[in-house]
Amino acid sequence: GGSRCAPVTPDMCCDIHHLSAFPLFNTHIPQPPKLPNHSRLPNYAMGPKEYELCEALEDWREEKMAEKYGCSHLINIGPAIIMADSVLDRLVNCTHHEKIRTIEDLHKETHCLSTDKFGSEVLAIIHCIIPVKAIIRAALTKAPLQCDPLSTTSNPPRTGNVTLPSTVSGVKKTNRCSTCQQEGHNSMYCYTYVLQ
Repeated sequence: GGSRCAPVTPDMCCDIHHLSAFPLFNTHIPQPPKLPNHSRLPNYAMGPKEYELCEALEDWREEKMAEKYGCSHLINIGPAIIMADSVLDRLVNCTHHEKIRTIEDLHKETHCLSTDKFGSEVLAIIHCIIPVKAIIRAALTKAPLQCDPLSTTSNPPRTGNVTLPSTVSGVKKTNRCSTCQQEGHNSMYCYTYVLQ
C-alpha cells in the first residue's frame, strides 16, 4: 500500500509521556468537608412519649410532602423525600437520650440536608412532646448555679458517726478463696487445693 493507507504514529501518545499536552483533561474534585460524628446511643424500650413523637413527625412529614409536592406524589412516592424513615427513627432515639436541643444538634445527629429549611419546625414538634429537661431546669432557676466565694469549707462538717461503704471510701475489696478461705486469690488459683 501507499502512504495514505499506512497508519501514522502520533507525536504525543498519552498524558504520562507528554503531561503538558493534556491540561484540559486535568480534573480536581474537591472533597466535601467531613461531617461531625453523631452520638452512639444505647438501646432502649420506647415509651408512650416516643410513640407519640414518632406519630407527630410522621404526620408532619406527610403534611409537608403534600404541601410541597402535592397529594399525588405523597401517594405514589411517600413522605421520604421530606424526611427518610431512618432520619425519623434517629430523631426519636436522640430525643429520648436528650441529644437534640438546637438546629446544630439536629444536623449533627441526622446529617440531614434539609435541617436549614425544616429544623425549627421539627424542633418545635420535638420539644412540644418531649421537652428537654435541661431547658426546663434553666427556665426554673433565675440565675445559674454558682459557688459561694465566701465559703471557706467545701463540705459542711458531719454530725454523728457515719461509716462509708468500701466502694465509697476508696478501699478496694480483696478476693477471698472459697476453698481455703484466704484472701488475695480465688479458688481457680488456689494452690492448697492442688497440693491435697
